[in-house]
Amino acid sequence: MFTITLGLVKPVRNDFGTLPQDVNTLLLDGSYSNQAKQIRACVSADKIDIIYSCAFETSFPVLVAWPSLKRTGVKFITGVRGRFNFPVKRKIIEWLISAISNRIICNSGKIKEYVPALFRKKCTVIYNGIAPMQSVLTKEEALQKLHLPNGTKIVGCIARLCADKGQDILVNAFAQAFPNDEKVLLVLIGDGEDQAKLRQQISLLKMEKRILLKGNLPNAAQYLPAFDVFVLPSRTESFPNALLEAMQLNLPSVATKVGGVEEIFQIAPFGKMIEKENTSAMAMALKEIMSQPPFKINIDSFTLEKNIHSLEEIFIK
Repeated sequence: MFTITLGLVKPVRNDFGTLPQDVNTLLLDGSYSNQAKQIRACVSADKIDIIYSCAFETSFPVLVAWPSLKRTGVKFITGVRGRFNFPVKRKIIEWLISAISNRIICNSGKIKEYVPALFRKKCTVIYNGIAPMQSVLTKEEALQKLHLPNGTKIVGCIARLCADKGQDILVNAFAQAFPNDEKVLLVLIGDGEDQAKLRQQISLLKMEKRILLKGNLPNAAQYLPAFDVFVLPSRTESFPNALLEAMQLNLPSVATKVGGVEEIFQIAPFGKMIEKENTSAMAMALKEIMSQPPFKINIDSFTLEKNIHSLEEIFIK
């Protein structure tokens, strides 16, 4: 139905793995001005009908190219996934990108708030979708690869170690919820700028043997079966795929009420949702959910198939 040309910024061009043979690639590099020239040339050479940018950040080169692109009649659809930083005032960029967009796709209702009010009538909410996991370990395999003992309960988090993800709140909440229970461990997978701060925090709590930092692991989602509870303690989120992956494995979760998290829980309640930065509430939620029996989680609203179908409907109109 569609012939696709995928534009990739050179430093991240390998993050997509192996692409289908019928997908052309355009490697964008250099300044925004240079990327705009490459986009203009591609639209002309490949007779592009629709430009879809998945986020405001990646829409900026299209904005730079737009004075000449609009004469081609190309349709421009932009995505909004959260806040971003630009070398010029953010609100101006949001306004201009929204103005030139034919449609705006937001990955949650909450994210629509980032779109200037004048242009929200252009918005359509399409939730992220995930494909069935192809490479998932058994619980025993995951515990073994993470060097964790059998017979323990594992509270786990997979995320970049940074202030936005809120692991510092989780560490304090875990210490409050399970101060002396050696059969309960907290495992953090990921790395980032807050790693040293977290190690110091864990040391001050004297929890080095029970709060474990495992670093960055390839295909980290495959280790989810090791967890008994998944925690997303974020201070800010868009529409977290990590939470969808936990849902797919029927893993009860504790998550903060940020971004699209509230919408996920409204559609498929599967754990505890708390206010962000509330250590006591998180500690209480951890204790409560740890004692609950397993249950089946319905992820039908967040499949990759449904996401693709919704995008196709936008492209065809």
